[in-house]
Amino acid sequence: MELIRHFAAGVERCVVIEEGDPVLLDSIRAAGIEAEGKQEMYRFGELNVARVRRILAGDTSPEPVPPKGKPPELCQGCSHRDVFEVLRDLDCIVSGDIGCYTLGVLPPFNGMDTCVCMGASVGVGLRHVLPPEQAKRVVSVIGDSTFVHSGITGIAGPTGGSAEKPVGLVHWAVAGPGGVQSRHRVFLGDRAIVREWSLNAALDLLRRELMC
Repeated sequence: MELIRHFAAGVERCVVIEEGDPVLLDSIRAAGIEAEGKQEMYRFGELNVARVRRILAGDTSPEPVPPKGKPPELCQGCSHRDVFEVLRDLDCIVSGDIGCYTLGVLPPFNGMDTCVCMGASVGVGLRHVLPPEQAKRVVSVIGDSTFVHSGITGIAGPTGGSAEKPVGLVHWAVAGPGGVQSRHRVFLGDRAIVREWSLNAALDLLRRELMC
């Protein structure tokens, strides 16, 4: 706060422009520092350049009506579009997750049937509660970081895994000028051991790539 006090003492006008409630402004004023804040009408909405200029000018006249927006959609050229087109055309039951690809639920794809929470797509998509004819149509979609963060527990949990994807199955790869090298292996042991062996295997593959 002393840095702010020193700064405010060296300027003719100190204006605090912050999104939402005047949290910082109230703290500064409570410390006895003279400062201005934004007008109440700017408490909500985006603080773009035009609005900041209006705040600094003390302009409280009605704002121009913003142009009508458009519904959100997957970006043109995004590879997720091709994926959801295929899932839609194959009439898959899609277990969705949190990410930009969640937009696959919207037209023209209508390609997502569930979206519970971050990391849930894998667990929801394990198919163990569905009749066989429906179970074989289930596909889980999940981003890489979400999978590592919380999705992996759907497979690697105490009751997870299958003959095709056993607990301890790890895939790793490295890309270089000569192409992509990928490996996979089932590491036996507890989570700590699997993490350690996976890290060592990935670093060894990277070392080999760099030495080529």
